[in-house]
Amino acid sequence: MKFIILTYESAADFEARRAGSGYWERWAAFGGALKSAGVVSEMHGLEGVETASTVRLRGGEAAVVDGPLLGGNLQLGGYFILDVADAAEAQVWAARCPAAVNGAVEGAAGAAVDRSGTAQRLEGSNGKIPSRAFDMSDRHVSRHFGRSLVAGDHPRHAGGEAHLQ
Repeated sequence: MKFIILTYESAADFEARRAGSGYWERWAAFGGALKSAGVVSEMHGLEGVETASTVRLRGGEAAVVDGPLLGGNLQLGGYFILDVADAAEAQVWAARCPAAVNGAVEGAAGAAVDRSGTAQRLEGSNGKIPSRAFDMSDRHVSRHFGRSLVAGDHPRHAGGEAHLQ
């Protein structure tokens, strides 16, 4: 099954990124373990909240606000897309994540939407999930906080836009 693992870190963790202090070594070891196990298909760190913005569509008008959706003492630090057997395996990996020490790690199973808008389970006939399951050039959904980002035309493609549902 495909799982997205979201990492949340404190301001001190983001500062440690710039200062060194073994921060990146812990992340390199975790990423290396994921790669060695063959369970990671994508992983990326994110810049701090000063680069975040939140978009809401109200009454047909887009409102863009600088800053993250949620405030608090933790901020979204990165994500991993894992291809694992089940939620229990995803949770084992989440517990090994460096962000779990001072922050939090959240996981959610992936789902795809077919052309008719019907949600489909993300696995092939052999029980494995197709590698293109999170290809944002098609209509796929990543669920988080009860909302979904549907990327019928992903912003990275010319003229594309993403829609919150």
